[in-house]
Amino acid sequence: IDVRSWEPNPTIDLVTGRGDADLGVFLWADGAAMGSLRRDRIEQSPNVRLVLDATATELVPGESSSAIDAVVVAGPDLNRFTVRATNYVLAAGGLENPRLLLASTRHHPAGIGNDHDVVGRYFMDHPRGEGLAGVDLHGLGTAALAQLALLGEKAPSPYGQTQLRVTFPEAMQRDEELLNHSLHAHIVSAVQQTPEYAALRRLFDRTDYWTGSGRSQRADVIDTAKILPRFSLFAAQRALGRARPTELVVIDQMEQAPDPASRVTVDRCRPDRFGLPRLQLDWRIAASTVASQQRMHELFGSILERAGIRTFWSHVLDDPAPTVDGLVDMKHPSGTTRMSDSPRHGVVDSDCRVHGVPNLFVTGTSVFPTVGHANPTLTIVALAARLAHLLGGRPAGSDGRSAG
Repeated sequence: IDVRSWEPNPTIDLVTGRGDADLGVFLWADGAAMGSLRRDRIEQSPNVRLVLDATATELVPGESSSAIDAVVVAGPDLNRFTVRATNYVLAAGGLENPRLLLASTRHHPAGIGNDHDVVGRYFMDHPRGEGLAGVDLHGLGTAALAQLALLGEKAPSPYGQTQLRVTFPEAMQRDEELLNHSLHAHIVSAVQQTPEYAALRRLFDRTDYWTGSGRSQRADVIDTAKILPRFSLFAAQRALGRARPTELVVIDQMEQAPDPASRVTVDRCRPDRFGLPRLQLDWRIAASTVASQQRMHELFGSILERAGIRTFWSHVLDDPAPTVDGLVDMKHPSGTTRMSDSPRHGVVDSDCRVHGVPNLFVTGTSVFPTVGHANPTLTIVALAARLAHLLGGRPAGSDGRSAG
């Protein structure tokens, strides 16, 4: 979706008018329950056998070969069975992919593909900061609000809901050695900034109240009941286009540099019910993430200032020594079986094949060598399609070379 092909728009003109910043597009495609849509096709496929409620617990290499000979699988009753194939693909995400490799120690004490202690390293996510900066909208006129609209609201498109995001121009990113950050926002009204509305959101999002948040579900139900009349009025005003926005809440969605010290490991002394060692996460976010975040806030503030909007504020810029406090993850664990030409710096090669294991492949976010700032779904699908094409040629691993 190329922003440059869009009709002239106040938000686009505001951000790109002088070339100080670029605009990208977040796309929320129309929701699809893939299991429901594709179940019949999967069930009728002559070359697919789908086994549900089955947990892979070990990759078993051959005693006289580096190739994988079998996968041990446990059912919900903990009974185990073995699956054998020509090639094996791990596609369990940025946490479970490294866990299974590290847990498979029958012939490799450090885990499969881990001769150089790389499995689990370079853990990355998308650090996200919400509400660390914003624009006070009180007193802004209609023209000023229109300039901010597509940063703070989603707009329909033929592909689904879209929202613009501010990004660094490529030349600036290279010249100033900035990370690939982005900034978007949501526009809120006064009612949405109350503790009672936060309680309503937790209930709507089905928050896990056992995570030590200090809130109880009962307390949130009581607070939600207090705000329902006011929120109902707000919802009606919004539907009629009469709700008055009070704040543009900035959302930083950011890249972090790959760091071998940021990693997942396994605790072999604490197995789960399947006997798999539990994961331990040491997520590290370097100062470069915050430095690029500061630069993004400076850039956005200067764009607004030039447009006559002088109500931008930023805790990141106000703090003389900003830290990563206030940043959360986006649930996009990545990098833990990263792609590299060298087994000393990565787990898989450019074909997603585990170094030194001719018939074992890994796909998904765990193979990302860098993480950018965008949601990873499209790249996950592209990698899966590419690997499927490769494996659909001739048997990969038959001669230790690519099947592409």
